[in-house]
Amino acid sequence: MFNLRLIRPTDVEFHVEVLAFLIQTNGLPTRPSLPIEQRMSKGFETLAYKDGDTRSVFDWAEDSFGTLIAACQMEEFSLCLVANDGGLDANQIAAQRRLDVLAAGQNPYYRPSMTPILYDPRNATEPGHFSATTLLQLGELRAAGFKSRTPLSPLQTRMVTIIAAVYNGQGFVLAHLLRQVSAYLTPQSNRRAVPHKTIIEALCFSTCLALRARGETQAQIMENYGPTMPKLFRRQIRKACRQINRRGEALETLQKITSDEPQIGSLRHRAKHIA
Repeated sequence: MFNLRLIRPTDVEFHVEVLAFLIQTNGLPTRPSLPIEQRMSKGFETLAYKDGDTRSVFDWAEDSFGTLIAACQMEEFSLCLVANDGGLDANQIAAQRRLDVLAAGQNPYYRPSMTPILYDPRNATEPGHFSATTLLQLGELRAAGFKSRTPLSPLQTRMVTIIAAVYNGQGFVLAHLLRQVSAYLTPQSNRRAVPHKTIIEALCFSTCLALRARGETQAQIMENYGPTMPKLFRRQIRKACRQINRRGEALETLQKITSDEPQIGSLRHRAKHIA
């Protein structure tokens, strides 16, 4: 007999609970970029620092960080980008970078009132690495303050980050970066990485749930975003939407919350980017 569900019923409740919190706290979920908006269908999953770039890796990271923040509609959060690595050469370059920023009359260090977003310059040339780690950190920040009505398993706690990144409109991007997402979500003390299958199922279900909360149908999801989906993701859309349809009352509740919360963003501090 075919398995007609994508995730467990208890996980459905969990996804609905997290998304409801995000909508009530921040407003309408961010709409993912359409393929035509991405220009040649190349999204953040291909973002990397390339040879020949006239900018330093720190300037590239700062520019890319601003683009990712805008895509997640988190410009009002008080954030700063901080290079974090163990390489002596990179640290020396970072020190010089701070001197350059200081000479320009700007603050080269993040202030206690700002939330640091970390990145490793040594991984900047790997396509999608900077995007994945940054988007997941932004997801964690977006979900700050969430408290479940029931105790969460360690895996569910990590899935909160996934759902929040999807809320930020980045589910399709992360679906192309399963290896990087798994590495980020897996604690160093764990021998077993978070399975790619678990990640793709959570991404697919939460993406469909967020889009359905915005009023889009399964047909519209496939038509609007089909070209941005990895094949494995696309195959799960029908299961996800079928499972969501069975929870009509929960979907109606999310849609009502969404209609009552048209504006995104509850924080009022302008984001600042410091490499």
